[in-house]
Amino acid sequence: MKNDSSTPVIKLPTIGLNIDVSNLDEIIEKMEKINLLSSKITNVVPIDDYLLKQSEVAVILGINVVTVGKLIKRGYLKGLKLGSLKIRKKELDRFMIDVEKNKVSFEDIYS
Repeated sequence: MKNDSSTPVIKLPTIGLNIDVSNLDEIIEKMEKINLLSSKITNVVPIDDYLLKQSEVAVILGINVVTVGKLIKRGYLKGLKLGSLKIRKKELDRFMIDVEKNKVSFEDIYS
């Protein structure tokens, strides 16, 4: 994958992937492939069932943790209170699709 210094990239060294977060379709496609691979390995939780910390969601979305908290508080993301707030990976996928379809405006969130 090509990467210049202005393109945000998430590195997943454990599975050998670099994901360009500027292309949501590519992210979803790669996550689906990861999910298929994980289901073939025994004793592994499918990736859709992963719980992400707010800080992990912030990194994935390229925003800060406070904004993730606002997304949860305003109902854009559903959080689970398990010690600290966690977000299911499939909930994050749903949110990113809503953003892509312009159902969510970050201008509303930041106001």
